[in-house]
Amino acid sequence: MNQKIKFFALGGLDENGKNMYCLEIDDDIFVIEAGLKYPESQSLGIDIEIPTFDYLIENEKRVKGIFLTHAHPDAMGAISYLLKEISPTIYASHLTSWIVEDRLKEAGIKKYTIKRIKENSIIKIKDKLRVHTFKTTHSIIQSLGLAFETEQGFIVFTSDFIIDFGSTDGYQTDVYKLVDIAKKGVLLLMTESIGANKTGHTSPNHKITSMVEPIISNAPSRIIVTAYTHSMYNIQEIVNVAIKYNYRIIFLNKDLQDLVHKHEKLGLPIVPKDKITNIKDIDKGDVLVVISGNGSDLYEQLSRIATKEDSVLKPTQKDTFIIASPAIPGIENLSIKAIDDIYRLDSDVYTFSSKNIASMHASQEDIKMMINLFKPKYYLPVKGEYTQLMANANIAYEMGIPADNVIVLENGEVVNFKDNMLQEKREHIEVGSMLIDGQTVNDNNGIVLNDRLSLSQDGTVIIGIGLDKKTKEQTMSMDIQTRGFIYIKDSEYIITEIKKIVNETLEQFTFKDEQDFNDAKAKIRENVSRYIYKETNKRPIVLSMIITV
Repeated sequence: MNQKIKFFALGGLDENGKNMYCLEIDDDIFVIEAGLKYPESQSLGIDIEIPTFDYLIENEKRVKGIFLTHAHPDAMGAISYLLKEISPTIYASHLTSWIVEDRLKEAGIKKYTIKRIKENSIIKIKDKLRVHTFKTTHSIIQSLGLAFETEQGFIVFTSDFIIDFGSTDGYQTDVYKLVDIAKKGVLLLMTESIGANKTGHTSPNHKITSMVEPIISNAPSRIIVTAYTHSMYNIQEIVNVAIKYNYRIIFLNKDLQDLVHKHEKLGLPIVPKDKITNIKDIDKGDVLVVISGNGSDLYEQLSRIATKEDSVLKPTQKDTFIIASPAIPGIENLSIKAIDDIYRLDSDVYTFSSKNIASMHASQEDIKMMINLFKPKYYLPVKGEYTQLMANANIAYEMGIPADNVIVLENGEVVNFKDNMLQEKREHIEVGSMLIDGQTVNDNNGIVLNDRLSLSQDGTVIIGIGLDKKTKEQTMSMDIQTRGFIYIKDSEYIITEIKKIVNETLEQFTFKDEQDFNDAKAKIRENVSRYIYKETNKRPIVLSMIITV
């Protein structure tokens, strides 16, 4: 038994989202998930954060496949950025693959290979490797777990799941498949950690039918519901109740409309076609409008509706609002503001927090059941903040897995297996984050964010100087403008001192060539910044411009 196995994460450990894991079997690399995460609120202007791909780019020829477990942003939201760099085969379920194709089309990527995989199937990769898939219960259909068949035993990655034997079509975990894999021996089991601090089972606390039915049955007129696009399980519940009480359905957002259509193609319709109505009926009292989105865009739209700036949906006092989208990390302030604006409409408003709706992630008893089914030799918590990873590890201890066989990693930390044993030596590879601002990929060392933070906290100082091309004498009075820094009338001495510093700095240069001008501007910024910090303890952005006339 000479097969060598490595495992490490490019993202997803000690954080929620940005999931990307790498399994190396001999010389072959298999990537599991390619996700994004929504940044914390202090990440000014940054829309999403994704892992850096340096390791995969450097080893592109060894990357034999990218496995996407389900169609949520934290598991596949970075795929279009990754495929701009490398182009291995993507393995995904039908629903996930269709959503990936939409993203690639939007990104202008035309050359790619996707192999659609079925639940409870076996994928053969060049006769070298067999990967077993198994169905899991999550908030979107066709969510899959993966079991890589190796000489040392199975390596199992459950991805996101809950145990719920009462799930409807498309959402059931296939326990029989799990037992079948376990019989052949599991070397390493990896389960998610997001809900590892929560006692009991997640089910049935993820269901919202009992909460929405009294609201919908007593609503006087139109109903407006917010739900994350990825929470299809809950959207299905809302639709079922609405139909029961003779409401027609409007899916307001194109992404959700497309997703509903994809469910129809799979033979798992969200709503009968005769119950979907046209947008022209949006002002009628017998419709339920579903507003959807992922992350901040949902609450930005809700805020526009609340302030009557939305071009399609105009709220009235007769409306009933159901906010069934608990705020996710990074958008709490935005959600609070949007909901506050909704309350100002004087409509009936019902809000569901994370205390009301359990996210469809494994709680402690779900994780225990998964460990008990697979009976792994080694256990590795994935997906979650460090406290969640440790809580998951403690569950494994309680289930009888020896402490030395429970592995808690950081991103970039590599573990090796040889001859069915975890090797003591651990390597490290460079990992990081790429910050996405609109369609722009920013630096991953924080320079852009630091500048934005400085602007938001300490403002800016702009210095304009005019010089005669021939004499190099100043041709106009030096202009100094400040924004968000100080109130000039109360701090004229600071402006006077800045002018003095600039003049003294200019005297050091002869301005014989373009480089002199650049050096002078840099020196002015340095000297003025040093003075301002000494005087005010602030670090505004200092911009200097020299104009020759």
